[in-house]
Amino acid sequence: MGKPCFFCPHCAGRGNLSSGLEFMNMTEPQMLLGKIAALRERLEKTAREPLSRPEDGPPHDRILELRSRLEKSDDYDTILIQDLKKDETRRFPTQWTSQARSLLVFGKNLVTELKDLGNSFCLLEGLLEPQGDTGQKFSPALIKVYKETASMADTALRMIPNFPDSPSGQLQLCAGVEAIFQVVSQRLRILKGACARNENEIHKVRKLVSLHGQIIRGEEVHLAELHAIGDTLLQEARRGDPLVFLREDPSRLERHLACKSITLARVIARVSLQDGSYRKDALELVCASLVMDVGFLPGEHSVPEGVEKNWDTPPRQLESHCWTGSELLKISFPEQSLYAETALKHHENLDGSGFPSGLKAADLSRAVRLFSACERYVSRCLSGPLDKGIKSKSALATTLQDGEEGRLDKQVANLLLGLSFYPCGTAVELSDGSMGMVLATPNSTLDESQTHGQVIAIFREADGTVPTRPRILDLVSHSSPSILRCLSQKEKEEVLSGSHPEWN
Repeated sequence: MGKPCFFCPHCAGRGNLSSGLEFMNMTEPQMLLGKIAALRERLEKTAREPLSRPEDGPPHDRILELRSRLEKSDDYDTILIQDLKKDETRRFPTQWTSQARSLLVFGKNLVTELKDLGNSFCLLEGLLEPQGDTGQKFSPALIKVYKETASMADTALRMIPNFPDSPSGQLQLCAGVEAIFQVVSQRLRILKGACARNENEIHKVRKLVSLHGQIIRGEEVHLAELHAIGDTLLQEARRGDPLVFLREDPSRLERHLACKSITLARVIARVSLQDGSYRKDALELVCASLVMDVGFLPGEHSVPEGVEKNWDTPPRQLESHCWTGSELLKISFPEQSLYAETALKHHENLDGSGFPSGLKAADLSRAVRLFSACERYVSRCLSGPLDKGIKSKSALATTLQDGEEGRLDKQVANLLLGLSFYPCGTAVELSDGSMGMVLATPNSTLDESQTHGQVIAIFREADGTVPTRPRILDLVSHSSPSILRCLSQKEKEEVLSGSHPEWN
């Protein structure tokens, strides 16, 4: 008796289901062999075709590898399933459009630039910090912008390998990725500019700390090195750059004095350019201000707090730094008598109430009078905690009062009015609660009543909203709102970091 047929009514009537399953098991290998034969035919055809497009190399290599594995093994199912799993874990388009390839290269270059910039952030922020010679730190706001920018670039770059095979689909996604890369490029330029400015400040502080060290060791200093720093600061004033106040913790004495000296030099550069009698000697005046307080360093004193509040009863260490600095500068700069003179006499008053010698007006040159007024103004601006804003308004007001009362030269003190109560570049809060930055002080003249007119860029409105672009407010022709106070560096970063990091 022959084998029962699954489709035969006679056999089916017997209910022999096992015979039907046996028939199905016989047909499955035949179907699989047919599929494998078709796949082999495709592989052989692909292997015979020349690789006309070099960029299609990876897919062809993968097909050849799959063919080789199938020829060497009889377990076709396992090999094919493993190959399909690769598609699920890592799938690339069979061919990218030229625009997608260009974006991929552009994105990789952006990531490389961000990596190099990140190394600069780490180097300047951390590695040199223990030696205490870095000057200003990077603001947390800029570091936040850097991290966000790096994340944007990384996310956009990871999207490209997941593009679909369709050219139209790739082109549509390319438009979005390109827009992201443009934003990343813009932020990268902002970060590079901030990094360059910070490096310039760090270089000046480090160089001045080094020169101060040579002076206190009694070494003769090359005047060209000091002139290089002074000329840079003088060029800032001639270009009309914002007045930058460098601040450092007084406990780090060397850096604190270097930062204060650079700030003083910037003020003297701007004031000396306003007056013809000072303008011709502007470079020497700026250089003298850079080394004027070097006498603080040999004794490892801390700078006394609040000395600007009581000039008639100075602490002895404050008094002695004038003599010490003058003698050191005579050794290091034997031919520059101005340096030693200003170091010795910059705390003297016209009425004889100053120190260390109690000299009066007849014994004080015009250069010394300039240094007395500017040094007092800068010290008062920088007094107070580092987390508070500078006291530019009260500093100028009290310095002008000293001129009115005869302690300072009134004509010289009035030259500081050119800076105004709120110098250009100062972040301020207005009386209506809005916040912005001083762009210009067109009414800064020798008339104290005209120092309130500023042009301000508003970055945050009174209700807390952020304008799409800075709103320009002209206080020259409007008396309200008025400037209430200067913002601290932390407040300035909070206002600018999110909407306008390029102004930070």
